[in-house]
Amino acid sequence: MNKATIFGVSAALLALAGPARAVVNADSAANYGGGWTNGSNGGGGFAAWSISGDAGGGWAGNGIWDSANAGLSMGSAFGYVAKGAGSYINLDRSFSQAMNTGDVFSIDLGLNYDAGAGGSKGFALRTAANREIVTVNQAGSAAITVNGANALTNYGTAAMHWTFTQVNATQVTVYATGRSGSEAYSATINATGLCFLANIHFYASAITNDEYAELRQVYFDNLVLSQGTAGTGAFYYAVEDSRATVTGLAENATGAITVPSTLGGYPVTAVGRAALKDRTNVTSLAFASGVSVTNLGASAFQGCSSLALAVLPSGIGSIPPALFHGCTGLVSVTIPAGVASVGDSAFVGCRALASVTLPAGLTSLGESAFLNCRNLASLDIPDGITSIPGQLCYECRGLGSVAIPAGVTNIGYAAFYNCLGLSSLSLPAGLKTVGHSAFHGCDGLDSVSIAAALGSVGDEAFYACAGLQTIYFNGGVTGLGVGVFGQCAALDGVYFQCDVPALGADGGADMFTGASEPTAYYLANPSSWSAAFCGAPAEEWTPLLLGPAVTAEAFRFSVDWADGRRVRVQASTNLLNAAWLDLATQTVAGGACEVSDTNWAAFPQRFYRAEPAED
Repeated sequence: MNKATIFGVSAALLALAGPARAVVNADSAANYGGGWTNGSNGGGGFAAWSISGDAGGGWAGNGIWDSANAGLSMGSAFGYVAKGAGSYINLDRSFSQAMNTGDVFSIDLGLNYDAGAGGSKGFALRTAANREIVTVNQAGSAAITVNGANALTNYGTAAMHWTFTQVNATQVTVYATGRSGSEAYSATINATGLCFLANIHFYASAITNDEYAELRQVYFDNLVLSQGTAGTGAFYYAVEDSRATVTGLAENATGAITVPSTLGGYPVTAVGRAALKDRTNVTSLAFASGVSVTNLGASAFQGCSSLALAVLPSGIGSIPPALFHGCTGLVSVTIPAGVASVGDSAFVGCRALASVTLPAGLTSLGESAFLNCRNLASLDIPDGITSIPGQLCYECRGLGSVAIPAGVTNIGYAAFYNCLGLSSLSLPAGLKTVGHSAFHGCDGLDSVSIAAALGSVGDEAFYACAGLQTIYFNGGVTGLGVGVFGQCAALDGVYFQCDVPALGADGGADMFTGASEPTAYYLANPSSWSAAFCGAPAEEWTPLLLGPAVTAEAFRFSVDWADGRRVRVQASTNLLNAAWLDLATQTVAGGACEVSDTNWAAFPQRFYRAEPAED
């Protein structure tokens, strides 16, 4: 057995600590008292600065400057520039010792304007032999590149946070947040030969010297180097049956976290319950190549509010409950193909999460899985899902579209409550029930057409859908709960292809409370309707002719009516002594059918009507 401190011993379990906590070295502009020159050395864990440059035909310099001068909000930070033809500046700093597997280096970086035509600025991470492994550069455009490839392209002035994790002797993982506040970048650099990072090299040359020159300056701050021992970095772990489970993270660990493939010589197969819970200084999460993790514990990353990027291991079969609960900064998460279930509250409160791809093999979604993900723009639910759980997308106010698969038979309570941006809704033909408050407050919906033969629609299912004008129950509905259409101020018509549905506990008294002037439309067959429905007038739903258009070939118009019904269209030349001739008999699909009269020009005038066709 490798040497370790044994906290507890039993027949099946050894609990061990990682070989050592990480040593965290840090330096910032605040350590320099306004003077940053060649030979300066603040903080700990770094060698002195080596600074050189040439003004050329312009000016080159550095100092502790107010970043507001460049339109940034980093406060006083390390700043430098080389502007004008022939100018350059180099600022180099070595680490006290080269990084080892599991070590992490991070900095904050501020860039506003680009370097201009012919200019260049950025930094590089290098080996002890000054071989560049990662080069971050901005030249004559807004794009920021990593090793020559575009990495961050969105414009903004937010401070970027860059982290570099030494995965192994030939790999470095790079993670960065973008200037716009909503963009993130992650990549693994595969080097030829050893690539242990040992120093950082900042540079600038020939930045355009114009009225924007001050905005083109480079600012950075908060150099942090976390170094552990024997590749275990800052992890705590337990061993059972010769397998390691991550149980915690050292208090001073920060930035980009990569779970290693082994700890103490044992393969890592799990991350325990709440292992990294509330670690607010973790910015990204990845798993080393070849890792054998098959299980993630509930709430493992809950409350990691600075976590922006997470790439989950390919061996897991499920997302446990509350895995990312409260990760308010999470921008991107990669879910592997083998995941079959997403647990309750898995992504609650991930307000920065704009998109998520659910794998094709998914068969189960937990309640409140995406509750309060306010930036989530769309959600495609895979075909294996048969029930939409309660509060799935509760308060997802930015949700513009959702794809519900054909096999879904139930939409749970408040599943899409207050999804204000939801503008279209396609419900599957096999749907049977819509839970209470399922679409409460979906202001963006203006028309809903339901082909399914619904059994029941729960209380307040469409309550306060302020933009809803029409809803079609083309497959019929057996029962409507209390206040289903309450406070739907724009509601004009509710269309039924069924007998009068059963009503909720209030007998329909609150069905249209707060709605302006809705009308219930019904088909003559079934004929169980009366002149009023829940206090609203009820009228027979008859075919409606709309949208005439004249072309060289025909006179065209549409007939709007009930899906699946057959309609007969007739024409006449005289309304006083009308002789109506059949023009077409068609089946309505999608709420309408198109009719063309190719012989219309042969008559001085012609009139049209539509009526239900006899079966």
